Amino acid sequence: GRTLAIAASWEVDQVQIAVIARDGKWTLYLEGEMLGHGFTRATAIKLAEALRFQAEAEGHEVQFLIQDAIGGFSARLSNED
Repeated sequence: GRTLAIAASWEVDQVQIAVIARDGKWTLYLEGEMLGHGFTRATAIKLAEALRFQAEAEGHEVQFLIQDAIGGFSARLSNED
């Protein structure tokens, strides 16, 4: 499968991570920038969770957006878990 190596460093207090369907494939976004496309939904979510863990470990609040199979979104902030 595809892998995505990310070494991110954020200058902001809140980081936005999103998993969105695009052209029938799943795309991973960080702060509005596309990091990768063509993933399965499960793989995109796994990568997004890894980014979320990294950002939270560095003390950032994370806004986590995930599109569902019918186009709706679930959104949550780090402190809502």
